[in-house]
Amino acid sequence: GLNYGLLNRLDRETSGPVIVAKNEKVWKKLQITRNNHDWHKEYLCLVHGRIPVKKAEGVLQNYLIKSQSGSGDRSAKMQVVDKYEKYYDQMPKTVLSIYQVEGYYEMSRDGGSQFFTLVKVRILTGARHQIRVQMSQLMKELGKEAKAPDCGIISDFLYLRNASSQTDKWSLCDRVWLHCQALGMWNPDDSSCLVYATAPLPQDLQDCLKKMRMDDSTNKELEKHRAEQASQNNVEKFCHKYKIGPYEKKELYKWHEWHKKNFCPRWGKTMIDELIEGFEQRLQPGSNTLSVSGDHSFLMRGILQTLNERTKDLHQYKNAEILGTILDDHIVNRLWQQQQRNEQAEEVQSQDPLPPGWRRFEGALSGVHFLHESGFKDKRKPIIDDLPNGWVKFECNSRPGKFLFYHLTRRTTQFERPQQEVEVPDGWMKMIGGRNGTPYYLHMATGISQLGRPCPGPPEDLPPDWEKVYSVEKKRAYYWNRLLKKHSIEKPQLLPPGWTEHMSKSGRKYFWHEATKTSQFDRPTQELRARVEAVPEPLPPGWEECTSSSGKKYFWHQATKASQYTRPTQDMQTPTVEAVEPLPPGWEERTSTSSGRKYFWHKASDKTQYDRPVELEEHALESPPRD
Repeated sequence: GLNYGLLNRLDRETSGPVIVAKNEKVWKKLQITRNNHDWHKEYLCLVHGRIPVKKAEGVLQNYLIKSQSGSGDRSAKMQVVDKYEKYYDQMPKTVLSIYQVEGYYEMSRDGGSQFFTLVKVRILTGARHQIRVQMSQLMKELGKEAKAPDCGIISDFLYLRNASSQTDKWSLCDRVWLHCQALGMWNPDDSSCLVYATAPLPQDLQDCLKKMRMDDSTNKELEKHRAEQASQNNVEKFCHKYKIGPYEKKELYKWHEWHKKNFCPRWGKTMIDELIEGFEQRLQPGSNTLSVSGDHSFLMRGILQTLNERTKDLHQYKNAEILGTILDDHIVNRLWQQQQRNEQAEEVQSQDPLPPGWRRFEGALSGVHFLHESGFKDKRKPIIDDLPNGWVKFECNSRPGKFLFYHLTRRTTQFERPQQEVEVPDGWMKMIGGRNGTPYYLHMATGISQLGRPCPGPPEDLPPDWEKVYSVEKKRAYYWNRLLKKHSIEKPQLLPPGWTEHMSKSGRKYFWHEATKTSQFDRPTQELRARVEAVPEPLPPGWEECTSSSGKKYFWHQATKASQYTRPTQDMQTPTVEAVEPLPPGWEERTSTSSGRKYFWHKASDKTQYDRPVELEEHALESPPRD
């Protein structure tokens, strides 16, 4: 198929913008950011009931599975389940949404007042009917506190009762009251700029709101609550000023608690105070290119994600040093790249020597900056130093007299000086791949690749997921399983052909042979391979292979009606059938239906006996029971 086109979808009843990629290059870039949930998706919905003012914002995390409630795809519902419940047909999917109340409405219905709440929802994951099922679940949890006749979004035919849905369609809105009002992401051609599309509220949803009246008393109570909340501390004031959502606010409070637990108070300001101060200093007034209509939640979420990845560095350095580097990457460098992109900078001869591949430019707006032959630009001057390939040294702005090291391909920064890498063995080539620029090694002759540093020579014949790795520190080779994350000094043995390794539900490892449909817990050996995979000899004439009702194999001889479990061979003496004289006239051979024992019956005298008759004379024998 074509690798371009639509990149997002909306429910049949939902309005809003969609994104269409016009070429394959942009389609692939946006597909990666979409799969990483690196988009800003903002919705408006109108729900039954009144969300309490003290719960006017929050984070919703649920676990959903698909539940069929009728015929056809349109009737497939999503169901909220417990995280630890087991479902054999599907795994519960984690969904995360952030909601904020935008306003309260009311209207007269059925001789009384009915309340509604306009809610802004920002989703961090993507799942079928995510907002519809999560808002329905929220109102159910609020219960009587919400004063709702039903739980869910207006006119929702799946998650409201049928009577409520039909009443909403007749009197309020003939479709689900859900609208995507903003959709944004970092520009795929220029990651320094945030691009987004906004969609105004459709006319049918506006007409629905006009049928109601504003709940002035509750709206004033909401404004008062938010004003009091914003004056509580610096975090609340900061989030209110830059319209940062509840999810990012919750993460800021988590880092505040982490700082109190891991840092000494005598170091001065808390990490959150330094982050807030650094954010406000670097974010220039009017820099709307880093926000969605003044909402900086998307920018702050990226900063907090980077902060989570740099937790290890926070244990080694002061928090101000790490925060300064992170804020520079997310704010200062992006604003500077936007400025220098809009002007034609001229190359200027640098007075001081630069590392190979670097040039110095100067522009009226962007000032002096340095350009690498790979296309990387930076305001900081690169410093000449003997570093491994791909690394460049800069002076750290937040740590005067200190340096940091940046990898041009992996786009990673560190304070430790990178070590010189050992040369790659002959026949191998070091490659860079994956979304994060993960290095790996490729053997040119065989095309085999591995993550660990290879040993000299061609790759060995190893089981799946195993690779032979050379340790630079210990100067020896060992074997590494990249799937199980374990190593071994001894070479892992290959399974004989036809055998595969599996894991039972109880977590025990077993081995399965496809040809014979047999399994065992012991690891199969080469001797077992020869025994199992040897072509069996054909059965002697008259023998058949059968399977009992319990599934056990046995062998049956047609002529003698004899059976045995051991496989008959060609040199085995075949059971013979003794010559039997015919029965005398008037005698018949029968089998007892109760015991299955053979007996003989004489028709003329109506006598029976167990012994085979041999002559036509009457025998005084015991008579078996008659059938």
